[in-house]
Amino acid sequence: MEMKPLYYDIRHLIRVFDSCGAARTGIFRVELDILEELLRSDLNLKLFCDIKDMSKVPFLESYLGIEREGYYQYVSNANDIECGVFFSPIFSPPTEIIQNRSITKALMVHDVIPLKMNAYSHVAKEGTWFHSVIQSIYNKDVHVFVPSEVTRADLIGLGVDQYRITVCPHGLNISTDKSFDSLCTTLRKRYLSFKYNYAEKDYFFSLGSIHPHKNLLRQLLAFEKILEQGKDVIFVFAGAATKTSSNYLNKVFEIVDRNPDNIFYLGYVDDADVMSFYANALALVFTSEYEGFGFPALDAMRVGCPVITSERSSMEEIVGQAGILIDYQNLQEHVDAYNFCLEPTLGMHDMVEQAYMRSLQFSYSTNLIRSLEALLE
Repeated sequence: MEMKPLYYDIRHLIRVFDSCGAARTGIFRVELDILEELLRSDLNLKLFCDIKDMSKVPFLESYLGIEREGYYQYVSNANDIECGVFFSPIFSPPTEIIQNRSITKALMVHDVIPLKMNAYSHVAKEGTWFHSVIQSIYNKDVHVFVPSEVTRADLIGLGVDQYRITVCPHGLNISTDKSFDSLCTTLRKRYLSFKYNYAEKDYFFSLGSIHPHKNLLRQLLAFEKILEQGKDVIFVFAGAATKTSSNYLNKVFEIVDRNPDNIFYLGYVDDADVMSFYANALALVFTSEYEGFGFPALDAMRVGCPVITSERSSMEEIVGQAGILIDYQNLQEHVDAYNFCLEPTLGMHDMVEQAYMRSLQFSYSTNLIRSLEALLE
């Protein structure tokens, strides 16, 4: 008996695949990682995308190393789907899918930031993709996957039936051996400083879009306190500065401008270099006000980089006791955390080892894939 098909929605993934990094957010990474995990599975996988985007399929297949043309079946007409499971990692399923009771529907909600923070409320307005997702999760035929208990609680607070919500933490789509040793070398550190044009010194690293809830401004203000103490260290941050209020950007870059030898903005960092940035950093500074999951913390844990993060939202779920958890609003706690990382102790070494072991618990194959298999039964 043939296994029921799983239709994986790649509409968003394939649209941003050739965007030169501009749209390659954490959600893009999740979509891509899940696809790669599904391709390795034994599921009867079919890929759903719009007919207008079919011309981009060869580029995606080339990136994924799919050499046999036509090996995977692509579906571009929702009316051609009659049974099985339809899973979307970001968009709401098409109306034809929602209305078909013979198809099991599942989607992923990464966070509800547009509903929690006024600065992003425009994303939730009627007619947006996020508004469609929120409308879909109230449909009692739709299964909802979330990456954290925090997001699950947020959805329950919005009135979504809790029995339809499954927590499936995101995973690391990399090997589980300690391959980060090759990333953390003097030569590699020198290569990064040359390529991205910053001083070759010990550095704190921050990665993420420059939005207020990411807390970069407070991170930099605290770092200035470190410079006032005479510490010979730099702060390196990377990420998109688009769609951010000019007032907030001005405040951030005022600090950069008055510390040209110690604070460096890199903009977009190549995917191939990100793990090296973590591996060579004194610490990742990731003290967001809110995160639905927070990949940077997990990535840093995987390659032996200490993590300074917030004791709120999903961060504590990821880091546990294997990081430095602080109050994201407290400037002095940031300063104290920086100083702790500048004076490494045996306790720091133990924390890094614990973080590595904890990072291995996060796997798509043991979380999301098993949940999808259960829906196919």
